[in-house]
Amino acid sequence: MAVPQQRADTLKAGGWVLATLQSAFWAVLRHSSLEEAIVAAVNLGDDADTTGAVAGALAGARWGLGAIPQRWLDTLRGRDELLQLADALLDLSLRGTS
Repeated sequence: MAVPQQRADTLKAGGWVLATLQSAFWAVLRHSSLEEAIVAAVNLGDDADTTGAVAGALAGARWGLGAIPQRWLDTLRGRDELLQLADALLDLSLRGTS
């Protein structure tokens, strides 16, 4: 069953999700750059990869692609494919859902 069609009483929301979101938002709102925010989120420890990924998504939305440090992009495996996917998602978004 697709998630939008599920009944609310069949879903489970755990505290770990809330903690991840809280930590990611904290990092993005407290720091002044994408790099600082992601590094701060990861350095909180515990489920660092998840918190870093969520913080990265939020930071990307806030600061954009141009804020990603070039040294990170230079070592990113599959970079060209990821950029193509991002462009395709943007095209879908601009066309709307109709």
